[in-house]
Amino acid sequence: MKRFFLALILSLLPVGAWAQCNGVFAAGTVCGTVAGGIPGQVPAATITANPGGSPGQVQFNNTGVFGGLTNTQLTALVNSFSSSLSGSVPASGGGTTNFLRADGSFAVPPGTGGPGNVIGSGSSVVGDLPLLNNTSATALIDSGFNASQIAGLIPSTATVTITNASPGVVTWTAHGLTANAPIYLCTSGTLPTPLAACTPAAGTTAPNTYANNPTLYYVVGSSITANTFTLATTIPNANAGTAINTSSAGSGTHTAFANAMACAGCIGEYIYKDTPLTNGNVTSGANTIYNSLSLTAGIWEVGGSAGLFGAATTVCQDNHVSYGIGISVIATAPSNGSTGFHITSNNSNCYLFTLDSSQIVVPSPGPSTINFVCLPDFTTSTATCYGMAHARRIH
Repeated sequence: MKRFFLALILSLLPVGAWAQCNGVFAAGTVCGTVAGGIPGQVPAATITANPGGSPGQVQFNNTGVFGGLTNTQLTALVNSFSSSLSGSVPASGGGTTNFLRADGSFAVPPGTGGPGNVIGSGSSVVGDLPLLNNTSATALIDSGFNASQIAGLIPSTATVTITNASPGVVTWTAHGLTANAPIYLCTSGTLPTPLAACTPAAGTTAPNTYANNPTLYYVVGSSITANTFTLATTIPNANAGTAINTSSAGSGTHTAFANAMACAGCIGEYIYKDTPLTNGNVTSGANTIYNSLSLTAGIWEVGGSAGLFGAATTVCQDNHVSYGIGISVIATAPSNGSTGFHITSNNSNCYLFTLDSSQIVVPSPGPSTINFVCLPDFTTSTATCYGMAHARRIH
């Protein structure tokens, strides 16, 4: 009988231990033992590695017990992203144009910021194509090329009116021009002051026949409307909005030509001057400057024509022609050009020859004068040297 009660007691011990952890626990308690005591409800904080912190926090080992980290605290413990470390991304500052660079900073890279835009630490102007610096952090270093330097622009012309105002406004119906477009003007009368009109070649009224290259003006981009615009004397002035003020009304019919010549300083800029027949401007056996060009710094391809013309009784024997620039550091070909011919003619019209073109370098700052010189030989009466001088910028 004693053995039976002993077995019964032993069999009930586990059930009694389980029963002590049964039921509803108070908040912040768990079922367990403290220091080998009887199992029961004990404070949660007395158990090693008990979860700590607030709901939603990340658990961490806080000197043997759990603690909680907020998102801000967790982010602060992560490496900052850099060119050598992976980690958290720095704050972007917002916006839609900044992008994360390899060095861990946000910036606007060249070629972004919207269709047709290049954003950098430089500044661009309306109508220009920017130049980029690919050797430093500066993306934009200059406003760069203007639209007039883009191949494929179609020349256009129209009859225009120009106001006597500050600034003078050109009206050209549906002109379709862009900023910095080069313009020159012709007229049957006089242009408003101070605008310069094209100079027709002597002895002809044919259109587009001029004694020399006309004065170029440039469309001010900020002034453009569908039918009007103002003009500036240079591209920098056009970019700055410095338009020409007119001080007279002018007279006659004015004609404007757009994109018919390359802008000053642009590749393809064309300079020319025609010396007409003016009998009696030379002496036999003497060098005479019969034409000249003023060229700004750059590399030019220079050429032209040279002729000798006499009176009715003139006998033309030969004519030597040369052109060049007197700069000591550039004294040999291809910087100087020359040609000569030795033909006898009993006709007073004598002869006209084209000059071979040569490359001439005009160093900075320029400009330099290119002289065309003739050395004629003739007998009887008088004679004149004449012809065209022209230069095209190639660099």
